[in-house]
Amino acid sequence: MTKCPVCGSESQNNEEICKNCGSKLPKKKTEKTVVEQKDTKFCPKCGAEISKTVNACPKCGAKSQSNVTQQEQKSPFIAGILSLIIFGIGQFYNGQPRKGALLFIGGYFISIILIYFFGYLTYIIIALFSAYDAYTTAEAINRGETPEDTFNLKEKLDGL
Repeated sequence: MTKCPVCGSESQNNEEICKNCGSKLPKKKTEKTVVEQKDTKFCPKCGAEISKTVNACPKCGAKSQSNVTQQEQKSPFIAGILSLIIFGIGQFYNGQPRKGALLFIGGYFISIILIYFFGYLTYIIIALFSAYDAYTTAEAINRGETPEDTFNLKEKLDGL
């Protein structure tokens, strides 16, 4: 039983308003609200409801955030600037050494050959692509995703 602080009448424990005077009743401090916990969670990538025990979403294949080890946050700005200055360095910063090495070696090799034919336009295009990839990868890492250390050129070009 709960006693109304205004009129003094008694009310049931589950009532929030006094039947006699209409004032708000105080909640008992000893009562604890029971929250029903589900055995499901939502996929961070596609939003599908999945079991808490699965490691990857059966719909899109994204790894579950509760099972992904917490990675340190990466600055997309720093990753992008590093790759603008030197091809692939932003990828190394993001923890993608294979992708970084490919951009570093391949990017400069292609740039040197193609500068002869097209001028510095090739160098600028590769630098911008490297910076874009490093920036978007750092954002993905900050969202808890684990990006692959390989290129999917079609996926990157579709995102532009």
